[in-house]
Amino acid sequence: MQRPVSSIPEGRANLNQPRLHHVGIVVGSIRDSAPLFARTLSLKWDGSIIYDPLQLVNVSFLPSNFAIQSVVELVEPVGLRSPVRQFAETGGGFTTSATRWMI
Repeated sequence: MQRPVSSIPEGRANLNQPRLHHVGIVVGSIRDSAPLFARTLSLKWDGSIIYDPLQLVNVSFLPSNFAIQSVVELVEPVGLRSPVRQFAETGGGFTTSATRWMI
């Protein structure tokens, strides 16, 4: 069976299709982890850390160099009641991903 030929030029995103918006990664410390993630993924980190009182976490974003690519969200637990605290204590890792329709 032959696959249909795409009308989208190679290397271009189809903005009418869903795409991965961001990936959340639980870390023990954003300040300690962000420089390594930025360097490893060739991204820039502006040093901003945002407190989310509803989820009891700090978050920081490492945006892609290109508007159509995904963002890395670093998530750090704040306090003993943080829902991601135990996850961070066991080594952390991927926690969330979100798809966004681009229209």
